Amino acid sequence: MKKVKRYRFLFLAVILFEIPFITHLDARPAYAAENDRVETFVTNLYRNCLDREPDAAGLQHWVDVLTSGKRTGADVAAGFVFSKELNKTALCNKHFVEMLYKAILGRKSVSETDPGFVHWVELLDQGITRGFVFSGFVGSAEFKAECKLAGIEPGTGDKYEDRNPAHTDICYLDAKPFVEDFVKRLYKICLDRPYDRIIIDPGYHDWVNKLSRGKVTAAQVAYGFIFSAEFRNKNLCNEHFIYYLYKAFFNRDDKKIVKDLAGFNHWREILQNGGTRGEVFNGFIGSGEFSKLCAHYNLKTGFDRNSGYANADFKPQADCPQCFYIYPLEDEVIDIVNDRDDGWWAGENRDLRYPEFYFKIQNRWPFFKKARAYSDRDDIIKVTGISRDSYYSNELTLGTMITCELIQDPERPWVKEGSGEANITIVLVDIFGQEKNFTFHVTVRKREIDYWYWD
Repeated sequence: MKKVKRYRFLFLAVILFEIPFITHLDARPAYAAENDRVETFVTNLYRNCLDREPDAAGLQHWVDVLTSGKRTGADVAAGFVFSKELNKTALCNKHFVEMLYKAILGRKSVSETDPGFVHWVELLDQGITRGFVFSGFVGSAEFKAECKLAGIEPGTGDKYEDRNPAHTDICYLDAKPFVEDFVKRLYKICLDRPYDRIIIDPGYHDWVNKLSRGKVTAAQVAYGFIFSAEFRNKNLCNEHFIYYLYKAFFNRDDKKIVKDLAGFNHWREILQNGGTRGEVFNGFIGSGEFSKLCAHYNLKTGFDRNSGYANADFKPQADCPQCFYIYPLEDEVIDIVNDRDDGWWAGENRDLRYPEFYFKIQNRWPFFKKARAYSDRDDIIKVTGISRDSYYSNELTLGTMITCELIQDPERPWVKEGSGEANITIVLVDIFGQEKNFTFHVTVRKREIDYWYWD
């Protein structure tokens, strides 16, 4: 009697689980549903083994060989698990097993302390081949059930048990955080991108994926940034091109760059004498300093002197915007105000008895040497001094304070007419003898204001 009850329970369980499955198929032909499941089976292998979406041709190829019966599920899975594309990534034993759970069984492992997970990892650590572990997964009841659902033959993994691809390098999943930091660094320095724009850029994820999986080297990524259209469009002069290479690949701050003037001039002379920017780039990424920087991120440079980088070149198509870069100078208006109680005042609460006023500028060129300034109307405004401004001076910017004096001689036209205009020109000079001029307009005017007082 107990046996009868048990069989009735099993029968009811089968009916209950099968009814939703049957109704889910609706009226579509059985082969259509199976074909969808085969696509899902193959797509899962692409995503979890190769970490990418399938290309249309590749997906159709694998679906065709499975539905035609030319290959079993185990054969197709082996094609992915032991592919060159996957094995370039050098997965460690732990991550290899986790990948098998996702790719073969279509699920994550229960946990890293789960007895099944621990068992497979321990076998690999003891020297058992990866092919043997793969055979265990495709021989499982779970995998066979997945194949049956898709209408394909599961096959066996016996013939793959001797497969054991090399995996001595650092695991790419362990390396990925370091790779992300390396790529973010290049975005910030080479492309001047803020952090929030970097992480939503699809290009960022593409570089991280390729570098962490060993599809490209650190040197190739560096080349991709320096010779990208975005970097070329900066229109950097030779000096600033070298400056960016120092920052990006030697990890030097401005003080260290300036101290190595002999080295800087060496690269500068190469370019001045007709050398290519690729030649200079080669010198940087083939250096011990770049190797040290890569080692900090657990990366190898992958530098190849025969890569052809030395032939790459580009020239600025406009004036270098970084040369003596000054934060935008705005035209200045100086109001001489009469409040009818306290007399004339200049600017913000400045008594005309103290006619000096200042312009503060910032310059981002570390090879800045000196500045000079002059007014084209000394009868209105006269430049009386130039000094370093410590408030604006830091590693990235050099501050300069221009001191000017407002001429108040009552015989001057602007005093009689109540207004006057002048242009102040600032000339910045660097240690290479290069100069750049900046001019801004100053208007001086008198006006009166009335104050209203409430009793």
